[in-house]
Amino acid sequence: MDLLASENMAEQLALLDRYAHAGFDWLRKHSQDESSIRDLVMTAIDTVECTEREVGDGSQVQDPLLGLLDMIIE
Repeated sequence: MDLLASENMAEQLALLDRYAHAGFDWLRKHSQDESSIRDLVMTAIDTVECTEREVGDGSQVQDPLLGLLDMIIE
């Protein structure tokens, strides 16, 4: 989390690269298990574990990735 909150763009990009590499590595390892790319992606989505959090006002949440990815939520 400290790396995500960092103002250092190089650290943020390095962290995104790590997660992207892990994701592509997972897809490569499991590509033979599925009959199509769609099935592979759906299996990948199914393996993501949900986390529970308190429901509340999220308007004050400042996600550092939003700015990095040029995403604006209004």
